[in-house]
Amino acid sequence: MKLTLLALGHSPSLALRSLARYVKTDPTLVEVDVALVDRDIRPFLAERGSSDLVWSFSSHVDRLIQELLASEPDVLGVSCYLWSVEISLAVAARVKALRPGTRVVAGGPDVGPRAATLLAREPALDLVVRGEGELPLAALLGALARGDPLDAVPGLSWRHGEHIVENPRPEGRVDLRRLAGVWDPAPSRAEVEGWGWPYLLFETQRGCPYRCGYCMYGRSAPNPRPLDFVDELAALMDQGHVVELCDPTFTTMQERAKQILRALIERRRSDAGGLYIEAYADSIDDELARLLKAAGVVRMGVGLQTSSVRGLRAASRPENLERFAAGVARMRAHELHFYVDTLCGLPETTLADHVETLTFLLEHGIVTVESYRLLGLPGSPMVEEASKHGMVFAPSPPWELLASRDWPAADLARANVLNERFRALSGRMRPEVMARLARVAGGLDRLLDGLASGGPIEAQEDAELSRRLAAIFRQERGTSVR
Repeated sequence: MKLTLLALGHSPSLALRSLARYVKTDPTLVEVDVALVDRDIRPFLAERGSSDLVWSFSSHVDRLIQELLASEPDVLGVSCYLWSVEISLAVAARVKALRPGTRVVAGGPDVGPRAATLLAREPALDLVVRGEGELPLAALLGALARGDPLDAVPGLSWRHGEHIVENPRPEGRVDLRRLAGVWDPAPSRAEVEGWGWPYLLFETQRGCPYRCGYCMYGRSAPNPRPLDFVDELAALMDQGHVVELCDPTFTTMQERAKQILRALIERRRSDAGGLYIEAYADSIDDELARLLKAAGVVRMGVGLQTSSVRGLRAASRPENLERFAAGVARMRAHELHFYVDTLCGLPETTLADHVETLTFLLEHGIVTVESYRLLGLPGSPMVEEASKHGMVFAPSPPWELLASRDWPAADLARANVLNERFRALSGRMRPEVMARLARVAGGLDRLLDGLASGGPIEAQEDAELSRRLAAIFRQERGTSVR
């Protein structure tokens, strides 16, 4: 049996390699030949943007189809995320048209929760895996090889005549020990640099102890890998790779994180690549901050989302702003490079709350901020409660919020403008100067409006305010501010 796995993404696909490794370590599937087709999505998005209906015969899509056909797949597995699902299913449909005997199975967080809808809509799609893919895919391949009925394959949705059948979820969890050596062989650093997101992804655990309403990680409990993966992780860094840990809460399991970092410090070379992690600031003490620095962490994404206690509670997210501020101070003291994520559109928050969130960060010396709009990810608790908060999400990926009871469409658009101005202004001055200007202006939003075009100060309606702001600019002439 020939299995071809396809992924279009922004970085080399960890999902494909995990699936392939799991199949190859199954002694009952030794006769399954696995081929990986892993491509940067950017050229495909550019082509799709130039024509919604036609791809030329010289296109990346046409060459991809020829490569998939050359692998002669009995089963074509398509890994789907919100940025790739539509193009990936369109490619799979063309392969199916040219090779009708191929069974097309899709998996990933954007398709599993809406399996029945996609099977009803996409005639070329035969099967959909819900949840983690390793157990269902291995069971599916075994059933097909033996000629067994599909109703025993866990986590599988499939078409049976005119009906769509959804099998129960798998019992138990994926044995992550079977994914050892998932990046063997690893692409070169030069190959990875050619991708839009030049990192190798790596898991030390799956799942999340939190149940944030806008996220899918918390749908499964934490499943940590045994710590014998450290040599594998260090070897990737020794090759010069910057490795992104997919764990959404690496620092939350604090003692485990410290164990991993200590082992990595002992193993990695001084000239090795680095780590990119996601962190909860309130879990970082001085020891953990020191270990993060020594282990080669070069970038950290820190989740705050909002400083509104109401908003955090509505999203079922832990809230402790004092501990967040203390953790941020420790990261800054140890010269860790980090940015903070915020979300516009959370229920029980408003545009004013978002401005307060940016102000809170600014007052703590943070101007490297990534602000996103809330997404209605299929299967997330937030979508299930959409009507409760009057939330209207876009009907297709990336499922962005269009409006809600607390966030009229005009406020979402206004937030985008303020975020762009915040980013532009923060690149021109020190945080303490920007915070001082915001206080004098009577609020961060007033400052951003008044300086929208990079000046002029005199455009402020209040002449006295204009004079005071101009004086601060003159006083801070040693900075990069005009």
